[in-house]
Amino acid sequence: LAGMPRQAPSIYDCIGHPEFKTDPFFANGWAPEANDILLALIPEWTMQHTSREIFELATEFRTPFSMIPTPRELLEWPGLVETNFWHQVEHPVLGPHPLPSGPVSFDGDRGEQRRAPLVGEHPDEIRAALEDLPASSDTASDTSDAPNAADLPLAGLRVVDATQVWAGPYACRYLGDMGADVIKIEGPAFPDSVRGLGGVATAESVNLSAYFNEYIRNKRGLAIDLQQPEGAAALKRILATADVFVENWSSGVADRLGLGYDQLHELNPKLIYVSMPGFGHEGPDAARVGYGPTIEQMGGLVALQGYEGGPPHKSGISYGDPVSGTTTAGAGAVALHRRERTNEGCYIVVPQRDGIVGLVGELTELFIRNLELVAQRTQLGADGAKLALDLNFGHRQHSSPVGSHGFCGMIGRCVAPPPSSLWRRPWACSRWPAGTVLRQHVPSCGSDRTRKAGFT
Repeated sequence: LAGMPRQAPSIYDCIGHPEFKTDPFFANGWAPEANDILLALIPEWTMQHTSREIFELATEFRTPFSMIPTPRELLEWPGLVETNFWHQVEHPVLGPHPLPSGPVSFDGDRGEQRRAPLVGEHPDEIRAALEDLPASSDTASDTSDAPNAADLPLAGLRVVDATQVWAGPYACRYLGDMGADVIKIEGPAFPDSVRGLGGVATAESVNLSAYFNEYIRNKRGLAIDLQQPEGAAALKRILATADVFVENWSSGVADRLGLGYDQLHELNPKLIYVSMPGFGHEGPDAARVGYGPTIEQMGGLVALQGYEGGPPHKSGISYGDPVSGTTTAGAGAVALHRRERTNEGCYIVVPQRDGIVGLVGELTELFIRNLELVAQRTQLGADGAKLALDLNFGHRQHSSPVGSHGFCGMIGRCVAPPPSSLWRRPWACSRWPAGTVLRQHVPSCGSDRTRKAGFT
């Protein structure tokens, strides 16, 4: 369960205590005294139901409870199967295997899903493509002073930020950092929830919340009541002059407000509309309410975390938010670049859960194959592949059976995997003495093959 104070009434209905909605003591379930009671009541209630029952009740009451599917379960998850999220590809080493869709769609197009290339499979094509790129400017930049705002890449463009909490504000902060004029929209009775986090409790301090200010950088603020016709009309006048509009409302909210893509495209055909629903706009999961912790739980990441013998454990930073926020900023920049050629806007959808599923794709492959053999190779790769990537690309947290096998093949060595008895959870990253063996071979092999490949 992960939600904000405004979800409290739906949570009370879901757990069978609708009377809490009119009880002053529970008016703010995030108050310490009320929260202590809820922390006892909610686990007691969940113990009386199966996870599927809780999940179905959460749908009925629009409560942000979520399940914690494993990668194997995600392959058969109705919300992913019915939206054709998975694609079968043929790989010369792995054979047929599933690939997830891309984390973003442009006018309904989620891109082409192709298998991973083999090492050295098509270097000539890559080099030829690089030669076709325009030459970069050799003009040296003056780094002695702060950059001129007019020189930033998105200077002169207007972004309307109708998002809240973390993922959406994080995305729009990127755009503001790149020079865009970002206008953040809040409702008079519906301010950004993070204004109240971090101990903020008074009206005078809502502008001082550290959490809120972290994501409000380089933005202007405007309060508009979108429930009123005059408020919606005022926002549309702004959107008529905007280049990008970003919202992370639950699926269906934009259309009910008269601010869906079709309405705004008619108003401003060059507008780039970015929607960030938790679970997309199609399929049985679309109506669900989701926040960062919920997103990473439903995306399969949490099922892979935790102590041996213990329950699944969420991450410390709720990866659903920064992953989708960064994806959204990048997608907006791509769409602006495309508009330079087409002179047309587009409709971008970033289903936040789908981006997390893509992060655990290697573990999905692990679950559909021989678990014992893959577990052995994965643990070897947890050290070996990480070492290889440390040398070349920086830190990486997860590895794959292909990573360890391919890495050992690349350095021309065959290192026996550890006994299967050492590994009770095939996804638990740990160190193994094979890392010492690998390190003995990496320096000479790495320097020799790096020179042969033409890299310095």
